[in-house]
Amino acid sequence: MHPEQQTVGCFEPTIGEQMRLDRFLVSAREMDREQLVQAVEMLAQHFFVQHPVSVRWLAREAAANLTASSGVMPFEDTSPACLGKRCQA
Repeated sequence: MHPEQQTVGCFEPTIGEQMRLDRFLVSAREMDREQLVQAVEMLAQHFFVQHPVSVRWLAREAAANLTASSGVMPFEDTSPACLGKRCQA
């Protein structure tokens, strides 16, 4: 649990996260059009690609940890990078 959070499972942003957002918004107001387009491209890459991938990876890790404690073998990765190889999730 993050030290700034008061309860477990709370989806409220921490003070530090809110401050980082505020600093970003202040700097975004000072950007020119080219810088804004670049920032939007980077945020879109994170939002539409990297974040979903990391959530799936974390879910697989959690499932593997849960199944490992029960004695069941973790599932095998069938992603294109692992086809034809023995990759474990």
